[in-house]
Amino acid sequence: MHFADPYWLLLIPMVTPVYFYAIGKKSSFGQSGLTKQIKIKPSSLSSVSIKLLLLLSLMTLIIALARPQFNTLQKEQVTKTKDVIIAVDASGSMTAPMHFNGVPVEYQSKMGLGVYIVKQMASQLHHTRLGLLACDTNGLYNLWPISTNYNIIENRADWIINYTKKQGAGDNIAGPNQFGMPVGCAQGSADMFNEIHDGDTTAREVIFITDAEPPMSEKRTEELVAEYHKLHIKVVMLVVNPIFGIDDVADEMRFMKMVHGTIINVKNLDNIDSAISQIKHMSASNVVIKNKVTGHFDGYPFALTLSLLMLLSYLGLAQFFKATI
Repeated sequence: MHFADPYWLLLIPMVTPVYFYAIGKKSSFGQSGLTKQIKIKPSSLSSVSIKLLLLLSLMTLIIALARPQFNTLQKEQVTKTKDVIIAVDASGSMTAPMHFNGVPVEYQSKMGLGVYIVKQMASQLHHTRLGLLACDTNGLYNLWPISTNYNIIENRADWIINYTKKQGAGDNIAGPNQFGMPVGCAQGSADMFNEIHDGDTTAREVIFITDAEPPMSEKRTEELVAEYHKLHIKVVMLVVNPIFGIDDVADEMRFMKMVHGTIINVKNLDNIDSAISQIKHMSASNVVIKNKVTGHFDGYPFALTLSLLMLLSYLGLAQFFKATI
């Protein structure tokens, strides 16, 4: 139990001595200024009871004003979810302006479309824990760990555009995105999953957003595939390139085939909605989020009612003894 307004409790040590001083000034309870209408000997059990009843009424009123709060039994809310890491290609080629039907004008570039997709995922993939990272020729950027902080994911997505503008200074940044390298998006996604200790689960997904990928050796592909199989990671690659061709992602096609992944070419708003819908229904989740929910009971009405009942009882007893003595 705790009190919402505990400062009222300071009245208790003030009221108590004043009350006893007032009723103790006379040797008879009936002679007290507070209850002079009752003429009962101080040794009477009824006299003591009436004194205590009035005092308890005052104490209960003070407690009511302090608003006692009681915690009810804790319950666990169980929400099934899945973990999704969104890995965005932040290399120079992604800054090239492109037109995508139905997409807001401020996102009319391959990078803009990628960020727009991230924002749509954050707003639509409910009951999904999202993580966000980006990679370019300089390496990997862990923008936010896996969580349900969707607003932060959206804000971090804007950082990608601002970063590429600053780095490129109006021109494309040279170099690929290091997809398959030890500091690339594929390895970074696996590392982020390795940091989570949720036990074995099949509800792990990586969404790669890119326009085209650099070459990757067969040996490196096999290493990544082995790690993805070990972690039970499903993979979707969203290609934001209207002129996309299979040759642009030849090595990644091999990787995607080996991990049984899905490649979706995103050219317009309908493609985005379709891709997100497909991601929503990719797999049933084995990840479980447990939230302890604690209810609160406000004791104010109960304490106030009890105080009034005691006061009415006191007045009733006072009238009763006045009439019978």
